[in-house]
Amino acid sequence: MSHLLEVEDLVLHHRVPRTVADRVARRPARVVRAVDGVSLHVDRGELVALVGESGSGKTSTAQSILGLVTPSRGTVRIDGSAIEGLGARAMRPWRRRMQMVLQDPYGSLDPRCTVASIVEEPLLIHRLGGSAEQRRAKAVDALERAGLRPAGTFLPRRPRELSGGQRQRVAIAAGLVLDPSLLIADEPVSMLDVSVRAGVLGLLRELCDGGGTGILLITHDLATVAHYADRLAVMYLGRIVEEGPPRTVIEAPAHPYTRALMSSVLHPDPRERGSRVVLGGDVPDPGARPDGCAFHPRCPLADDGCRTTDPALGPVDRRPAGHNAACLRPLPVSRTTAAPDHAPGGTAGTSPATGPGAVPDPSPGGTVMP
Repeated sequence: MSHLLEVEDLVLHHRVPRTVADRVARRPARVVRAVDGVSLHVDRGELVALVGESGSGKTSTAQSILGLVTPSRGTVRIDGSAIEGLGARAMRPWRRRMQMVLQDPYGSLDPRCTVASIVEEPLLIHRLGGSAEQRRAKAVDALERAGLRPAGTFLPRRPRELSGGQRQRVAIAAGLVLDPSLLIADEPVSMLDVSVRAGVLGLLRELCDGGGTGILLITHDLATVAHYADRLAVMYLGRIVEEGPPRTVIEAPAHPYTRALMSSVLHPDPRERGSRVVLGGDVPDPGARPDGCAFHPRCPLADDGCRTTDPALGPVDRRPAGHNAACLRPLPVSRTTAAPDHAPGGTAGTSPATGPGAVPDPSPGGTVMP
């Protein structure tokens, strides 16, 4: 049985034009490796979270999947059919089945349009929905599914008359009106208040459970989405460095980068914040990727092998099936971070490695991985 979405070895490289100084010095053109060999899949009724810090290539991956940018290499399949490299006309039927929710609800909605026209616009573009009355009925249904009830009271409003959460639900309704099989949500809650985020994420979870829609959720907040996702994929510098079920990835991360992300999550009780992982240096330039493991310049566990060998994503010892990591020195299970209390199976107050050899961090209560 094929996956709803299957991505294999997706690569997106941007060639940077040479400047006059580069030409005089005879320096070769630089290549920015935005996406550098990503493989993932999403099934129907499944919510997969793609997590990583800014600049890791998450949005570039989504744009390559949707055909908004042309990937340099790789395969993208929907229900077993390859769609990468198709022209605009050939992609049109597929675009009905794939929709995207953008990050900023304040910028993604036309302030001059009413909610009704925003939600009905995809139907007009794809020449669907029949008469004006039928399109209006579909718009009402999409708004109801997005949690805006009664929908009739929202149809004549404009974006400026809505709250941030309501705007994001309108954007989701515009994506749902075509009944897509795949929904890609790019940081859908990053612009919203904390009190509103749970409602939007819960809505995405309900869409997976109720309608069989597959969702690829892009975010930088690993701990929050773990409660809603079926699988997590952690991305660093254009590659997936760890993936697996949310509970196992959070309670027993194998990659040092995943543990660093988890340690950055603040606990609501300051007495139980525990210790944190401090990474040195900055994210490497995608145009000058380090040799070996790309994370080794910032990894406190790196050795000579990490500087010369680029590890592939694969199974990790003492982890459940499906928990994979790209690390030559995966973290031992006995010294990993437990999940925070708002993640599935989490335990409040636990912290990263503080065993023998841990180095004190200058910040209060902080530690650095040995």
